Amino acid sequence: MLSHSHGDMEPRHGHKPLREAVAAVPLERILLETDCPYLTPVPHRGKRNEPAYVALVAEEVARVRGIPLEEVAVRTTEGASALFRLAAPSEAPSPGGRSPRPSRGRE
Repeated sequence: MLSHSHGDMEPRHGHKPLREAVAAVPLERILLETDCPYLTPVPHRGKRNEPAYVALVAEEVARVRGIPLEEVAVRTTEGASALFRLAAPSEAPSPGGRSPRPSRGRE
């Protein structure tokens, strides 16, 4: 499985190929990230980057593709879960909760 990662989508000179790739690559193959400490998305440019800003990257992907943000969130999460062999979001334990353990035939 080949996936494509995106962290900087600021509309400026030189980003046309990136926007074309975002439009062409299957959404399940796009990984959203903000791992570069100083390549912060607008409107936070010049400040230290943080994981919370990945939502800004997702918003720009949705805008470029002309689809709802929720679709970007669901489909990129599914793709990342498959790539890293994580539990699907519907199978993951709830925050602060424990996932049910499978029965081993004993009560």
